[in-house]
Amino acid sequence: MDFHTVMDRFVEGLEYIDQTHKTPQKGRKVEAYHPGLANMYETTVRDHLIEWWETKKSADLLNDSKIKKEHRYPDDPSKSCDVVLSGSDWRNELDWEWAVEIKRIQFIGDNGNNNDYGVGKLLSPYRKDRSLASDIIKLQQSPIAKKKAVIAYVFNYSFETCDMAETLHPQETKTISALRDVCRLNDPINGVIDSKDLIEVVEFSLKQWGVDLKSVVKNFDAWTSPTGGRGVLFGWEV
Repeated sequence: MDFHTVMDRFVEGLEYIDQTHKTPQKGRKVEAYHPGLANMYETTVRDHLIEWWETKKSADLLNDSKIKKEHRYPDDPSKSCDVVLSGSDWRNELDWEWAVEIKRIQFIGDNGNNNDYGVGKLLSPYRKDRSLASDIIKLQQSPIAKKKAVIAYVFNYSFETCDMAETLHPQETKTISALRDVCRLNDPINGVIDSKDLIEVVEFSLKQWGVDLKSVVKNFDAWTSPTGGRGVLFGWEV
């Protein structure tokens, strides 16, 4: 299984999760977030993704046990990797084919307000923060699997996506109005908040640390939440 296939499966899985898992996630400061992929915790999405892969795409896997969550790093058993798997064309049952770390990046919170933690979650050089950048370096140095990747997902926004959200969620005027205000702060003309700028910053920063990688980018749709919409999946094989 090559990296583009892994990324395609993640796209299919994320869209399926958004369409089928409608139970709202319990909120930190509210009783519950809006249902949909946009507001699910990272670990919840990971668990749903593994369940989807086992039940809907089992032909991808070497056998029934060849996908697993929270697999311990052999060189650091105190840490675990989000997902390990082996594809049906993999011939070494003693080793995992893929180890994948997953990151959810949020520009916007469930209430439509600005989320300030996205950049730090990508770029922090400190292991304590478990950033995407530190995951890349950790995976590169580990013998956990033959092939390794870090994959992140995020939603892009603009005045156009705000208009679409209003059409799909006419009862959510307060949330979408707050979202529109954040878009206006970022780009008064078109309201664009685009993940490509973030990806470029990550790759520039990685180069400063001696890691020269080029991302693979895929698009998906997940409109169940008013703060969802046009999603972007991006990742690096490391």
